[in-house]
Amino acid sequence: MLIKEYIKEEVMEKRINAMSIRSQMESVAIDRAALLNTDKKRLAYLFLSEYAASIPDLQDELLADNWAFDEMERLGFFKQ
Repeated sequence: MLIKEYIKEEVMEKRINAMSIRSQMESVAIDRAALLNTDKKRLAYLFLSEYAASIPDLQDELLADNWAFDEMERLGFFKQ
C-alpha cells in the first residue's frame, strides 16, 4: 500500500476519534485512542485499519479496528 499524499492532522484526529467512539461500544474501561500516543502508532493504526478494509471478513469497522490493534500488539507496538 502506498501513501499518496500528506495526511492532515485533523483527518487523523477524526479517524482516531471515530475509532475511540466505536471501541466504547465494547468497553468503556479502556480508551484505545490513549494507546496511540506517538505518531508512529497513529500512522500504524491508520495504515492497518485501511488495510483491514481489504480483508473480506473485516468489512465491519469495529472488527477492522480490533484486527488493527491485534496486529499492532503482535508487532510489539504496545510493549513497555
